[in-house]
Amino acid sequence: MTIRLYEGRMEFDYDSSDGTVKTTHTVYVESDGLYFDGKIYGTGSPGVIISSPVSSDSSGLETGDFEFQSDQIAFGTNTLYAKADGSGVIFSGTIGATLDSTPAPAAQGTVAGFASGGFQNFPTPGPVVDIEKYPFSISSGTATDVGDLNEPRTGSTGLSSTTDGFAIAGTNPAGAAVPGYISTIDKFPFGISAGTATNVGNLTDVKSFASSQLSSANGFVSGGFTPGGSSSYLSIIEKLPFSISSGTAADIGDLSSSRTSTSGQNSSVDGYTSGGYEPPSVAPTSTIDKFPFGISSGTAINVGDLSEAKYQTTTGQSSKTDGFTTGGVGPVSPLTTIEKYPFSISSGTATDVGDLGPGADQRSAAAGSSSTTDAFTAGGLAPPYATDIYKFPFSISSGTSTNVGDLSIPRGNISGQQD
Repeated sequence: MTIRLYEGRMEFDYDSSDGTVKTTHTVYVESDGLYFDGKIYGTGSPGVIISSPVSSDSSGLETGDFEFQSDQIAFGTNTLYAKADGSGVIFSGTIGATLDSTPAPAAQGTVAGFASGGFQNFPTPGPVVDIEKYPFSISSGTATDVGDLNEPRTGSTGLSSTTDGFAIAGTNPAGAAVPGYISTIDKFPFGISAGTATNVGNLTDVKSFASSQLSSANGFVSGGFTPGGSSSYLSIIEKLPFSISSGTAADIGDLSSSRTSTSGQNSSVDGYTSGGYEPPSVAPTSTIDKFPFGISSGTAINVGDLSEAKYQTTTGQSSKTDGFTTGGVGPVSPLTTIEKYPFSISSGTATDVGDLGPGADQRSAAAGSSSTTDAFTAGGLAPPYATDIYKFPFSISSGTSTNVGDLSIPRGNISGQQD
């Protein structure tokens, strides 16, 4: 009997006497108990105990015997018995197996990824307002244009609550308070199919090329670039509640160094900022910083390094246990590398686990999104600009990502969100 454990249900394959799989059944949760969707198959008469393993190597469920009785099956102190209406079987006990209790980061979706804003060079060069959506199940085809940001922006950073996407700051040469730079926070519902995002607030200052991190209730924006000579490179970490409807984000701390063009990752309790471009050498960096979501002042901790210095990596992807940086620009040229580091990192170096491709060439400043199992990279600077949507599993250890579709327009410096 092979057992597969999921949140809310347990599936098992019943093996017949010759060892082949007879059928697959599911035990699933309802409000008044656990229900079994099929029949129990046995070869004995009522009252006969049949030796039957009820565990898999990874389930944690102890091996035991089934005892077939006239109206129920018992094993250990637990029983399976028929529902009164004949529609199924009720399980009276508990499943003695260990589920993965690691909470998922808020930065994972189950439905779709989004790519918003960015810079296009055709047909008219400049920042764009387009919000595009693609399902995580995509295997070919083109993303759908579902609406517009409140204003054109490139070099913005993206955030996702459980219901809404956010595109924050960036540059917009037309009408910006400081020429080219903006601080505005745009918000759009994941159910959008037409219309325009809403301006719900501002960062503490104008900036572009910051990174973002998020908890279940709040978004964070770290680093970035603003006009101002030697102070152009920023270390500030800002926090904004997803419930924001007006007002300004709060300054809650700083990165370990000032830098721009970083990427952001998230565990369920901490935010991470990786790579970037920093003074005084004005060169790419490999630094990985970590800060707790409960931070209200102080400085992030340098917990490790990427395998190579880089900036303008994809806008961050996160599994339950690891952060990923994809592509970017190294000291000499754009990159294809996919790097992975564990959220438990306290020193050391991220691991090169694969590459974008096939056919991705180099890629930087793309929109990143995360499902519960895979990372997506959309668009970016190829050069010059790309439409490709690439996907790789969080379990990747070598090889290349898969081309699963395209954005409707080529663009780079895009913000990514996920529903």
